[in-house]
Amino acid sequence: EESPPLAVLPCTRPHQLLILSARNAQALHQSTKRLADHLKNHDLPLADVAWTLQSGRRAFAHRCFAVCSGRDDAVRIFTDETKHHTSTGEIKNSSIAFMFPGQGAQHAEMAAGLYYSEPVFRHEVTQLCALAAPLMGFDLRLVLFPTGDPTAAHERLRQTAVAQPALFTVELALAKWWRHMGVTPQACIGHSVGEYVAATLAGIMSEVDALRLVITRGQLIQELPAGTMLSIRLSESELIPWLKPSCSIASINAPQRCVAAGPTSDMAELEQRLTASGII
Repeated sequence: EESPPLAVLPCTRPHQLLILSARNAQALHQSTKRLADHLKNHDLPLADVAWTLQSGRRAFAHRCFAVCSGRDDAVRIFTDETKHHTSTGEIKNSSIAFMFPGQGAQHAEMAAGLYYSEPVFRHEVTQLCALAAPLMGFDLRLVLFPTGDPTAAHERLRQTAVAQPALFTVELALAKWWRHMGVTPQACIGHSVGEYVAATLAGIMSEVDALRLVITRGQLIQELPAGTMLSIRLSESELIPWLKPSCSIASINAPQRCVAAGPTSDMAELEQRLTASGII
């Protein structure tokens, strides 16, 4: 007898990745046309179509893909050759590196789409926010994913004590989500807070220890006097004569690229003097 029908699981993803491959360009063209015709004539769940194309087909050198929001969108994209992406090349496993940014990259609602649509990502964020709450006195998710106007949350994320653990949480959860999706890095690198994420993924420290360290680090930096940094296209020796005693060189990024730091008023004056002299 026919087996019982499988339960239809709801799909929370707003978009689906549809992939095709063939032995040559003509066969790929025919496959895209057949797919468009089939979707046009059959009302199929796009998530099921994506799963079959990804898991039930062999991979050949001539490939194309499209990210689609629904059946009509998929038909439109695969009907027009200029809408989907194609590539040709040797099939090989490329090495992957995860790169994690530092403070300054944060903003309210960052990764909100993943948080609301991807259970694994949401679980990782929830776990980290639960660990951070006793040390921070509030739930980071209220700042990361505000329910109303994000303006206040964005301003709060400008505070170092909030920005650093928020970035750590999103970056680590995102990396773990990618690994859950089968994307495993061969190397990790990070800047500032991103270094702690890379170290955690590498097993150098536990998630709990890293999160506590990032929170404490952010709180200590927050207690320092406020100031401003300015990126300047001068060498170290050329920049030093421009600086007041209250200012200093924060970093030397390249022979003609330095960053100066100091009180905001002094840095504003420095910027005016440099601009007047034609220095970027």
